[in-house]
Amino acid sequence: MASSMFDKAARWARSPQGQRAIAKAQQVAKDPATRAKVQQLRGRAEAVAKDPATREKIDKVRGRLNRKPGDDGPPAAPRP
Repeated sequence: MASSMFDKAARWARSPQGQRAIAKAQQVAKDPATRAKVQQLRGRAEAVAKDPATREKIDKVRGRLNRKPGDDGPPAAPRP
């Protein structure tokens, strides 16, 4: 029986290599410098996402992704 991708990831996470990787990730996540960098990048991403030109691009792509094959109707209405 084939293992799912989740099963493989869970098996790896329980392995010694996975445990080391998890411990390292937790250590990095607790580092104040890393937290500050993440907050800074999050703020920049939120600012870009609020830009009307960027919102329009996001809504166009979202409309294309939400269409069903063969659907030639108008794109989805933009979000406020």
